[in-house]
Amino acid sequence: MLPIPQDRPVISADEAFGLLGIDRTTGYRAIKEGTFPVPCIRVGRLLKVPTAPLVRMLSGEPVTDELKSA
Repeated sequence: MLPIPQDRPVISADEAFGLLGIDRTTGYRAIKEGTFPVPCIRVGRLLKVPTAPLVRMLSGEPVTDELKSA
């Protein structure tokens, strides 16, 4: 089930990987290489994925670069 952006503005990278159906290695590699399909937020060593662009992407809507990729 997709998270509701108003209730959870960000989710963990692992949660995003699960929604996308990819494993951790692939997900973290994509973030590092800048090829992850939505912008990510780095807070120290922690990575968060904004819920709104992820939900839009999974709904088939275009994703814009609202945030700089981590």
